[in-house]
Amino acid sequence: MLMVLASSLLAGLPPLTPLEPPLALFPAAVVQDTAVDGVGAGDVQLVFGGAQCPTRAISVMRSLSASLTMIERVQQWLDANPGAEGKLFKQKGTLGEVLSFVSAGGRSPQHPCQPQKPVDGWKLNVDAAPKLCEVAAPASEAWFLSGASATSAVRVSSAAAQECQPRVSVALFDAKGKTRVRLHADFSAAMSATLLGDGCRIELSWDVKAQRFKGQWKACKG
Repeated sequence: MLMVLASSLLAGLPPLTPLEPPLALFPAAVVQDTAVDGVGAGDVQLVFGGAQCPTRAISVMRSLSASLTMIERVQQWLDANPGAEGKLFKQKGTLGEVLSFVSAGGRSPQHPCQPQKPVDGWKLNVDAAPKLCEVAAPASEAWFLSGASATSAVRVSSAAAQECQPRVSVALFDAKGKTRVRLHADFSAAMSATLLGDGCRIELSWDVKAQRFKGQWKACKG
């Protein structure tokens, strides 16, 4: 019965056209070498390289900037899919508010009070901003705050196929603490993303055959 109900709900949703690449614009300078590259003002490097490249790191601020380009790209895509934004979010312009909120964030010395277990060993999987505390933090993560509210988080690890390439996972929150965007970029493979709405989610994944990002409705509630 539950499967039938879920299928019925999904069947009534607006169709989603493919999203032309890129999903997010990661500049080449997002991957850095701590022995060579200086750290820009307000930036931080997260080291991910293994034994073969121990000084390889990512620029957190450039990674966040890439995530904001994703918001812009996805908003344009939603605008081109009639009814999709209204079904995903109760309030029009939700992603624009997230963009402004994330842009106002600053690096936090705090980290989640309870360690966050990543999915597949590297993907941030939070549905809401966790409580942050003064705790020993993994060197692979950076969290950002606006006032007392978390705006975003960035996590890095080495790619499974290529130790000297990163996997970058980003979570973007709204002002009420709800995760609205999760972006996962495997520099040796492909990107994927999740848009977390008020009743539904949209999963964006790379379609190798079509060479575009395919959007799929997920987890819709009546």
